[in-house]
Amino acid sequence: FNATAEEPIAWSNVFARAQSTFFLVSYVLLLGAALFHGFYGLRTIVFELSPRDGVKKAVNGVLVAAGVALFLFGTWAAWASFEFARVNG
Repeated sequence: FNATAEEPIAWSNVFARAQSTFFLVSYVLLLGAALFHGFYGLRTIVFELSPRDGVKKAVNGVLVAAGVALFLFGTWAAWASFEFARVNG
C-alpha cells in the first residue's frame, strides 16, 4: 500500500486499499455505524411526532429491515471489491 497524500483517489491507491483486510474491516464497521446512526436518528425524528403504537412498531420494522438489507448489500460490495482486488492484484 503506497498511497501518497497528493493522490488519495488515484486508481492505483484505491486498488491498493481494496486489497487490504484492514480497510475491508474498517469499511464494514463504518458502514454499520453510519447506518445505525442514520436510521436511529430518523426513528427518533418520527417518534417525536407521537405516533400510535402500531405506527411505532411498523416504523421499527421498516427501519430494521432497511438497515439490515443495506448493511448486507454494503458488506457484499466491500467483500466483492476486496476479492476482485485480491484476485487481480
